[in-house]
Amino acid sequence: MNFIFEKLYNKFVYRPNLKRKLKRVGKEFKLGYCSEVLNPQFFTIGNFFYCGPFAYFGTNKNNPVVIGDYVMFGPKYVLYRGNHDVNFEGFMYQNTNIEHKQGELKSEMVHSLD
Repeated sequence: MNFIFEKLYNKFVYRPNLKRKLKRVGKEFKLGYCSEVLNPQFFTIGNFFYCGPFAYFGTNKNNPVVIGDYVMFGPKYVLYRGNHDVNFEGFMYQNTNIEHKQGELKSEMVHSLD
């Protein structure tokens, strides 16, 4: 009988409302109870998504998130994105490598690990 209220709230109130706010969501979307999505309008989630309980997802307009098909996250998962460029010295609004209004990184910012 643990978390009965939270499970019912998630299934019948939070999850249906969240699906309307997401930029795009595929079929079979299941978000665990006591989970939260901050700024859902910047999330695109594919088909057959499952996330365990107590998860937290957050982003902003500079970093929209795309989660593909057949993705599963475990419990207490945290995904948080921000518009940080660790190589830039100075104030973030002066960084010309980020399109602040469009929310996309310019292609020369992509680095290979090779």
